[in-house]
Amino acid sequence: MKGANVGQKRISLVDLTTSQEGPKKISQKKAARTVGKTYKGSKGTGRVADKGEPIEGFEVQSTAELEPVSVGEVPEEAKARKKRVRERGHRYRLARSRVDRTTTYPLGQAIDLVKKTTIARFDATVSAHLNLTQDGISKEIPFPHPTGKTTRVAIATDELLASLEKKKPDFDILLANPSMMPKIAAVAKILGPLGLMPNPKNNTITDDPQKRKKELESKTTVKSEAKTPLMHVTIGKTSNKPENLADNLKALILGVGTKNITKLTLASSMSPGIKIDLTEFQ
Repeated sequence: MKGANVGQKRISLVDLTTSQEGPKKISQKKAARTVGKTYKGSKGTGRVADKGEPIEGFEVQSTAELEPVSVGEVPEEAKARKKRVRERGHRYRLARSRVDRTTTYPLGQAIDLVKKTTIARFDATVSAHLNLTQDGISKEIPFPHPTGKTTRVAIATDELLASLEKKKPDFDILLANPSMMPKIAAVAKILGPLGLMPNPKNNTITDDPQKRKKELESKTTVKSEAKTPLMHVTIGKTSNKPENLADNLKALILGVGTKNITKLTLASSMSPGIKIDLTEFQ
């Protein structure tokens, strides 16, 4: 394929001077020599056709695009080669065989299945995965039992804002006194994309940040993904009692609201998901 100008247009110069044979196609080099100009074969500025200069007695004519150049047949072995499909391990396939993916299970039965289908060799995290009606949902859930995850709440100070220029935020919620908002605006480009900007709508701008911090630390703030109506919430560990997991999941469903949930799936780390029947909460 060396030298093939695939996709480029071929430029022809046509001699319009009268002759018995009619108009003739001639090379650019000959055309330039005829009118006393220098022709350069490179992509420099000397090419007559590239410069678009009118040449007396000649017309620049654009022909059809070049035909695609054949690069040869693809070897049969390349056609037969397929992408390797990832296969799940035996433990996962066995656990998945115990779950009917077309069935929604009652809360108690679903939690029992989560414990039976756990394949992790450690104390796995139990998470609820919610499909929501819209994104931008944020709720404060007072879980009745520990979930194994704590909410990190910080209060905006001059020292904290200065540290954001050097390292990533190490908190989940940022509280601020209204007087700090002009200073926080300077780091909005850091906090904004992470969803950490204080906002009066979620009561993170307050005259008493210390009191608000205690309230938030006793609850867990759950929120959907930034641009997707999905929510992933930890409700406990597989070592927790089934009734404790059930209480935490009930608190989550009631806190978010069944009208905002289209589907809820429960799963432990690396294990198959189990769909929850929400009709009992409606």
